[in-house]
Amino acid sequence: MKKLKTLIIVFVFTTFLGSAQNSYIEWNIGVANINEAFGEDFWAPGTSVLIGKRFDLSENLILDAEIGLAAPSILTAKIGLGTYFNKETKSAVVFGIRPWPLHGYVQMNLPQGKKGQWIISGEISDGSGVSFYSSHMFTIGYRWKLNLKKKKTK
Repeated sequence: MKKLKTLIIVFVFTTFLGSAQNSYIEWNIGVANINEAFGEDFWAPGTSVLIGKRFDLSENLILDAEIGLAAPSILTAKIGLGTYFNKETKSAVVFGIRPWPLHGYVQMNLPQGKKGQWIISGEISDGSGVSFYSSHMFTIGYRWKLNLKKKKTK
């Protein structure tokens, strides 16, 4: 049943993105501190590939949402609110929640180039099972813009 719910969420999210501008594919690499699981200072590597969308809610307010595959947690997602430093270059800071593994995060979106943009994030959680035993994570990633065009209706 849990897998079915996950598939439905992924289907709805990707269907929604299919008609959206400001969509992207993002690849991240990083490290997570999982001291509680090992009883010592232990940093584990991880990676994720996500599909996402940035919504411009007002002149400077943005909503950023994404979902995808990750290792070692299998699935992951993020949703956050932020503001542009420079709307022309899409430079922004975003604060949000990663529902799985559960973390709060702050993310810097660096100036966007012709193909995409670099992002850097720091995350914090309680280190319990719902956060996959991670108390903090640090990631760097790259977003490739998707050029999805709306179909013209006659």
